Amino acid sequence: MEKIEKLKEVLNACEVVEKLQEKNSEIMKDKELLETIKKYQETQDESLREKIIHHPTFREYKHRETECNFLILEMNQKLKNSFNKDKGCI
Repeated sequence: MEKIEKLKEVLNACEVVEKLQEKNSEIMKDKELLETIKKYQETQDESLREKIIHHPTFREYKHRETECNFLILEMNQKLKNSFNKDKGCI
């Protein structure tokens, strides 16, 4: 458990994660964008969806989210390789 906590600390300090958290904070402060997202969730209106995905902050957030997902994939691969070396851990 201690190693998992250390991993969480390292991830939270990771630049990719920090930038994602910054963009999330920006989205949470943008009342107009939040209202548009809420309306879209209620109506599934395609014009609202387009407005959201073209919003600069949302686009940057999705870019950062993708970077974070690649980081997770890389970590999973390294963990898998590490467990395979130890055999019996999987």
